[in-house]
Amino acid sequence: MYVKLLGLDPKTSRDARALINWKDPSKQERASAMAGELGAVLEDVLKVRVSTRPSGATVGEANDALNNLAAAPIKDKEGALRHILDRFSASEQKWLMRIVFRDLKVGLRHESVLAYFHPDANERYNTCCNLRQVCAEFASGAATTEATGIQPFQPFAPMRAKGLKQQLTQIEPAMQGHPFVMEIKVRRTAVCRGCDRFVRQPHPFPAGGVNLRSLTVNA
Repeated sequence: MYVKLLGLDPKTSRDARALINWKDPSKQERASAMAGELGAVLEDVLKVRVSTRPSGATVGEANDALNNLAAAPIKDKEGALRHILDRFSASEQKWLMRIVFRDLKVGLRHESVLAYFHPDANERYNTCCNLRQVCAEFASGAATTEATGIQPFQPFAPMRAKGLKQQLTQIEPAMQGHPFVMEIKVRRTAVCRGCDRFVRQPHPFPAGGVNLRSLTVNA
């Protein structure tokens, strides 16, 4: 989409090819580009096309731009991305795309941030998986030791059970004759049809279940 917005021709533009083939180091023709990291490749392409000075945009503006991009239907995403292209600097767009791809390349995970916020914040987050709720509770002082327990209708991140890879014959003896259910999973995400359901990450599924035909499974 950036290639189209910038008016680049993949047949004649090495910048277009760099964006299209950003995952493949062998197809990177720009020495300064970091293959395999779209943000860095994008900044390298944009720095001669958009301002390199800070735009002065607020965090709220950046958040709104990302929300608009995420919420826009496919046919309108080009317009949402055009706003980002026109409003933000090359460096800022690098970081915005890193946010979109959920990889900031800074080696900072949510556990470190929550631990700095409050010593018990990680434990609370693991039991409710709701960042807004965790921040609100600890900021207001409402969080207590009782609040870190599992609550009805709240998703949580359970510990994984012991694996029995390539040892299916051990499952039935391990259950010691008790009835059990084996659940089919698609790319590590449990699919539950006809029910409201949260899984480990957690991802909410609608009450009507999941349309398996709409899922793309990579073997």
